[in-house]
Amino acid sequence: LKGRVLDARSGKALPYATIALMGTSLGSISNQQGEFSFKIPLDLTDPMLVISYMGYSSKMLPVSYPLVDELAIELEKELIPLQEVIIRYSDPAKLLQEAIRRIPENYLDDHATMSAFYRESVQRNDRCMVYSEAVLDVAKAPYTPLASSDHIGIVKRRKVTDVTAEDTIFVKLRSGITTSMSLDVIKNQPDFLSDDFQERYNLEFTDMMSYRDRLVYVISFQQKREIDELLFKGQIYLDQETLAVVAVDFEFNPDLLPREPGIFLVSRSPNIRIRPVKAKYHVDYRSINNQYYVSQVRAEVEMKARKRKKWISSRYTISIEMAITDLVPNQRLRINPADRVSRNIVLADEPFQFDPEFWGIHNTIEPESSLMESILKLEHSSQEILE
Repeated sequence: LKGRVLDARSGKALPYATIALMGTSLGSISNQQGEFSFKIPLDLTDPMLVISYMGYSSKMLPVSYPLVDELAIELEKELIPLQEVIIRYSDPAKLLQEAIRRIPENYLDDHATMSAFYRESVQRNDRCMVYSEAVLDVAKAPYTPLASSDHIGIVKRRKVTDVTAEDTIFVKLRSGITTSMSLDVIKNQPDFLSDDFQERYNLEFTDMMSYRDRLVYVISFQQKREIDELLFKGQIYLDQETLAVVAVDFEFNPDLLPREPGIFLVSRSPNIRIRPVKAKYHVDYRSINNQYYVSQVRAEVEMKARKRKKWISSRYTISIEMAITDLVPNQRLRINPADRVSRNIVLADEPFQFDPEFWGIHNTIEPESSLMESILKLEHSSQEILE
């Protein structure tokens, strides 16, 4: 099933909307252009899609056969009636403290087996240099304290590379897959979700909105002015009833980030000058049996690079995305240590083959049109598959 998620009033695409199959743990997300594809099990009777987006009413869509070529799914912004906007806590810091205290009861307390789709890209200015994607098995550890680490195995992977003689600086992403799992901020709590967050951050209520037909508080945070070290700013979305963290948007303080030119670098030539411009992150959670788990993560890092004695710099954008496409709770997956994804893996060094049927039954994120152009240009290249 293919479709596009749009704002009902403006017709604009809604990027990264959540696509879920009611009554199952199957899910995916739309791409930057609001486009998605979703594979539905043949043995499922009367399937119903649920499409969700922050600040919008969720839409339930019965699936009938034969499938149409492409659906246009329009979501309506949900306005919160004034009488429903009841802030039970006058102090956002106390609200967040209570949310942190409730983490053990709000999130998976047992092992789970997950399937995930992962993709990463490196762009130079507006051209994609490297695009890699993979289907993953994830052995998800409980969210309880002192639980074991998450482990990841690669089921399938592929890439496309478009490097020309003009590309005198070549950027590779290392540890992208493990980084995506580390962005599970409930499992790996950053300083703005630590018990002493008030020492570093100022908080305020900034909004209340609807997400998946539930009310959520929006708490904004930013580092205190007297703190000179590089910290974060962003928004935390809390379910009004359970105080579960359902999503977080955060970024490194853009005013201080340029002071840290080596923050994202593993190695580089001494003849290259790097200036980080922005580093933004998003993490989203979904519930099953009233317990939440990470459902999608995104990261985008932008930097400018130039060679010494050159006046013109190029803009490099590094992106990673991961969507959990299936989950089996209370099932422990054991991945052989030799098959686990290494922290040092460079996925872009792996071979590639473009084939629309390559992913089989796995749900994936649709490539944006600009990426598809890069892929199609390289169809004539020598290609391989790793399974």
